[in-house]
Amino acid sequence: MKVKRGARAVEAAALKAIERAQQSGPPRDEYDELQGSLKRGRAAASRLGHNLTRWKRRAYAPNTAATAFCRHCRATALVNLEHASDAYGPALKNRCSAPRTDPPA
Repeated sequence: MKVKRGARAVEAAALKAIERAQQSGPPRDEYDELQGSLKRGRAAASRLGHNLTRWKRRAYAPNTAATAFCRHCRATALVNLEHASDAYGPALKNRCSAPRTDPPA
């Protein structure tokens, strides 16, 4: 979409884009990829020492996006099929930074 310069033109283009999005509804998981992405994301985070919360579906895209947090260090894991087919975020890049305590003997 080509937008002419000027605040009014930008605003009008944005309003048209929002209207189109409202008419078409949230994105659909056409290839049934979300569950596999969530499982692979949880496994990858676990390999780095994270213990993720349950995946929470995002209101703007309940069929294609979700987030979870590490219960220990609060690092985020994200899935958004509109951007990538795999999970991403700090929980998938860095090891869990929370101090580990040994269970009582």
